[in-house]
Amino acid sequence: MEGSSFTESERLKELRIWALRRDGKPLDGGYTDLNEDRLLQVYRNEALNLMKAGFYNKGTGLFESYVERHYPQELEKLIGKLERSYDSLERFSPGLVEEGFYNLILGDLPLHMKGTIVVLLRAKESEFPSIYNNDQDADMRSSPNWLLQQSYNDVWVDMHQTALNNIHYPDRIL
Repeated sequence: MEGSSFTESERLKELRIWALRRDGKPLDGGYTDLNEDRLLQVYRNEALNLMKAGFYNKGTGLFESYVERHYPQELEKLIGKLERSYDSLERFSPGLVEEGFYNLILGDLPLHMKGTIVVLLRAKESEFPSIYNNDQDADMRSSPNWLLQQSYNDVWVDMHQTALNNIHYPDRIL
């Protein structure tokens, strides 16, 4: 398939090392559980960046190549989610926070890193899944106040994931 020929960029190599170290895995290691696969999220984030920069096929190919290698049975579902996220990307603006009363920002990469695509939540931080609720992940979550103080011209919000997460955690919504 088209995606199998993609090579990793330097940024992707650095993010791969970052993700594996963050989860205490060896640098030649990987993930076996779809729900805990931080590399899947890294590839997804990078694919969305390529897609919104005008390289749609390259972005989908990059993501597809990772999914084909690790979760081939989930390929169609995960590509569909990627496409829905791409269609829902919206440049961050203060109005988004006010309209949705969001009180938590999540990213799959450190929030301060260029190209991080964020998700907005109306959830209590203490009750959100533990993958984002430890000191190690503090740079991947914040309050909207942090984002409002940044130069947010390059910050994009995945409105599809924002909607999904706010539906999937109704017991944790404020």
